[in-house]
Amino acid sequence: MQRSPGARPAVHELQARLEAEARRARPRRRPRSRAAQLHLIDLLSRWGGAGLALIAGVGIFIAVTAGGAYPFRAFVWAAILLGALYACRRLLADFRAGSASAARPFLWRANYTAALSALGAGFGAGAVIVLPAGAPDALAMQTLALILVGALGAAMLHAPHDKSAAALWAPAALFCFVGAWRVGGPALAFFGAAAAFLAGAVALFLLNRHLGGQAQRRFPRTSLARRNLDAEEAPEQDAPHGAGAAAV
Repeated sequence: MQRSPGARPAVHELQARLEAEARRARPRRRPRSRAAQLHLIDLLSRWGGAGLALIAGVGIFIAVTAGGAYPFRAFVWAAILLGALYACRRLLADFRAGSASAARPFLWRANYTAALSALGAGFGAGAVIVLPAGAPDALAMQTLALILVGALGAAMLHAPHDKSAAALWAPAALFCFVGAWRVGGPALAFFGAAAAFLAGAVALFLLNRHLGGQAQRRFPRTSLARRNLDAEEAPEQDAPHGAGAAAV
């Protein structure tokens, strides 16, 4: 479709041009466009439900297996976990349903991240609440491993937003570090929980960067390209006027 000489370039034309240039040249670090950020928020809202379901499933399994030996501890932790899950699920469901929060996606993301921090702390607290100091080694190792795996899996499903992923992963890993110290001493805490935390943090960083790069290439910033095109077209539009003035 031909564009008239005086018409401004469409957003799709600018995005296609920038995407072609990004493939040829090495991309520089630039702030993400608003469209890219909205795309990542949409991914966060669509993937977040699976992450919450993963935490719920792992939490139920831990509560059932540890409830035989420590029923009161398992009940208290399950109540804390279900309350935090309900808050996150309510925010997520309202946003996906198109409620008032959907009109302010960045505010919703901030509120959801705050709720995720409470969920990460509540989920990771199972390493301290469910497991007493003299817990059996088999039960302790199983519980710690399940909490770390569940928290990391849920955080990876929230990787479109780095702060949301960190809000889940960091508190859970910290509580696992404390629980591992109580059960197995500093060796298990540093070589087990701390090593898992660092490995998970690197994986989350790489996944977030990959998703952010994809969103930036798909929805690049168009303001700079629009200014460049306007600057290129300005002499062409002024040339006929100058020629007419000279003829007069």
